Amino acid sequence: MSEVTEEIKPAEEVKPSKKKHGLEAMDDHELLLDLAREQRRTSRYTKMIGASCIGICAAVCVSLAIVVPQVLKTLSNVNKTVTSAYTVAENASAMIESAQESLDGIDTMIENVDTVVVENTQSVTEALNKINEVDFETLNKSIQDLHSVVEPLAQMFSH
Repeated sequence: MSEVTEEIKPAEEVKPSKKKHGLEAMDDHELLLDLAREQRRTSRYTKMIGASCIGICAAVCVSLAIVVPQVLKTLSNVNKTVTSAYTVAENASAMIESAQESLDGIDTMIENVDTVVVENTQSVTEALNKINEVDFETLNKSIQDLHSVVEPLAQMFSH
């Protein structure tokens, strides 16, 4: 036998292929599974966001149902108060005008009183002068004379 030397060829070296990362490394089945998982997670988040929005809307509606009537009631009270204040202001203005007219009348009255006092002072002075001119001694003597004349008459008529 001849030596047949067969050359043993080393097995082809399989070069390690570059590892593919992410979606490229997955086969179709793995891609579908990953896509389904992601869709479930997204669906769950979407449902939570929807429920949160409904809860927030319900809270806002309840708040508005409570707050709006109170606000309207408060605005009505404010309107009544402003109307009352306006009426009070009008009345106060009328009273101030009336008071001003009264003060003007008082000024005129004070001027008239001053004139009356001056005139009466003159009259009182004249009356005092006339009283001072009266002779009380003569007046007393006249009264005694009248008494002496009237007394006998009184005694005569009283019996």
